[in-house]
Amino acid sequence: MQTKLAVLRPFIKCARHLPILNGRLETSNEPLSVKLASRSEKKKPIPPNSHFKRFPSNTGRHRPRNRFPHDPKNGGRIVVAWTAEIGLINRGITQRMNTPATSQSSLSLTQSQKTALISLLADDDPAVYKTIRQTLLNYGPGVVAWLRPYSFNRDPILRRRAQELMQFVERQEADNQFVAFCLNQTEGLDVEMGAWRLAQTQYPDINLAAYQALLDSFAAELRERLGHHPGVTSSLATINEYLFSELGFVGNEQNYYDPDNSYLNRVIDSRTGNPISLCLLYLVLAKRLQLPVVGIGLPGHFLCRYQSPIAEAYIDVFNRGRLLTKAECIHYLKQAGHGYLDDYLAPITPRRMLLRICANLHQIYLDLELPKEVSRFQRYIVALSKDRIDRFQTRG
Repeated sequence: MQTKLAVLRPFIKCARHLPILNGRLETSNEPLSVKLASRSEKKKPIPPNSHFKRFPSNTGRHRPRNRFPHDPKNGGRIVVAWTAEIGLINRGITQRMNTPATSQSSLSLTQSQKTALISLLADDDPAVYKTIRQTLLNYGPGVVAWLRPYSFNRDPILRRRAQELMQFVERQEADNQFVAFCLNQTEGLDVEMGAWRLAQTQYPDINLAAYQALLDSFAAELRERLGHHPGVTSSLATINEYLFSELGFVGNEQNYYDPDNSYLNRVIDSRTGNPISLCLLYLVLAKRLQLPVVGIGLPGHFLCRYQSPIAEAYIDVFNRGRLLTKAECIHYLKQAGHGYLDDYLAPITPRRMLLRICANLHQIYLDLELPKEVSRFQRYIVALSKDRIDRFQTRG
């Protein structure tokens, strides 16, 4: 123990951020040996994540609860609360983005010190591991480069803990970048880029360039085929044949509420997704092909629409690209008990589309009882609702 403390003490002494022990921030001047020795409380075991819940087959399409502050009857209370939360999110992003530079400039270490510090990640004493982990986190995103060589270490404990810490830091950084993206973009944001940034909050190590190149190759293949089918109906039939018959994309009816159905990288990997994610795939390919296709956010379902001066067709991408007329869409709405409003068949803005994806995931994680994920997506929803809150306040 004394050897461990001798290695630990220089790092803890020079750290501006104090280690967290026993679930609280330590602010006393006691030596580290006293703090570690006084650790008597044991953390309660974390229950394993619940399995995906089975939903009755008659529940229909997933309808996320309306959590947006657009109801003026509430006297503006929701809007005030959400505006305050946006302020907190903005300040939080600024603080997080400024912290790494401060930490790295004031806490520079030699290579031998880094090696000694990281080697203690494999320590079997939980108190030592927790202190080392927090100390490494205090160095900000730059610690990922320190840890990367250890993600292939022969020691399984060190390898696992280095990988876990790298992923934690990368996800936190991706979270900051996505929230900043949401706050700073307009209604016409790049929904594909937004989807990739969202995917990185869950899968921070994905190769975006590789996925984008794959989408480019899909579009290139379709562009060559569409040259032989100039008509609207034949063009859409060609796209559907390629996507659903040859590439094998299909709506995930068996695990409709699997969160992976909403992350674009997983949709491409598994060739399955929910209505809005499959429509997103359709839209990003249509954009590469310069086709006039837009998203249509029906209550409880999502479609695409091909709109030109001479033709109009609604595309049910979740059901293998089935083509619908406007009359059939209205019939679906009335049959499902939604009634009909012109707004239901109006094109959805890219920002609202990304907001809807986040709202779906927020509800899914709420049903799965994953509070950290729920909190994370609550922040995203607030950030994407900023424009709506601003307009509401302007009208007031």
